[in-house]
Amino acid sequence: MKGPFKAFRHVHEFAATGAGSVMTDRIEFTAPFGPLGWLAERVILRRYLERLIAGRGVLLGTPCPDPGTGLHSRL
Repeated sequence: MKGPFKAFRHVHEFAATGAGSVMTDRIEFTAPFGPLGWLAERVILRRYLERLIAGRGVLLGTPCPDPGTGLHSRL
């Protein structure tokens, strides 16, 4: 599979709780372009991915408006 990253791994981990379950995202990535990519990881990409995953977590934590389809209108 090809993409903009030199390496990218995204894993979902699930753990049971008394109220249901908790999903944890684990993301590992390496930007291309050597030292320039390393700098981009620290300055831009890490914060971008943290905000992206946090926003998705808010969406996933809200009740589904149409349980018949399992779709959120904001997807």
